[in-house]
Amino acid sequence: ALGALRKVTGKKNCGFRSTEQRDAMELVAQNESDVIAILRTGEGKTAVVTGPCSSEKKVTIWITMFRALKMETMHRLESAGIKAV
Repeated sequence: ALGALRKVTGKKNCGFRSTEQRDAMELVAQNESDVIAILRTGEGKTAVVTGPCSSEKKVTIWITMFRALKMETMHRLESAGIKAV
C-alpha cells in the first residue's frame, strides 16, 4: 500500500495521512472484498482510490461529483504514467 501511495504522489519519502487511510489502502491492496472508507477532508481519500491504479493491470472506476478534484486526480495519475480518462 505504501509503494502504491509513493508511486501516485511521486514522492519517495511520503507517508500515510491517517491510520484510517493506511487501513483502507491495505484492504484495497488485498483485493478480497469491497471497501467503504469514510475519511475527513484532507485525510487522503483520493490516494485510497488511485492507489490500485498504480499497482494493478485492471480497470478502476471512480466517480466524483467535483470537477476540480477530477481534473487534479487525472493530472496526478497521468504524471505517474497511469492512463486516466
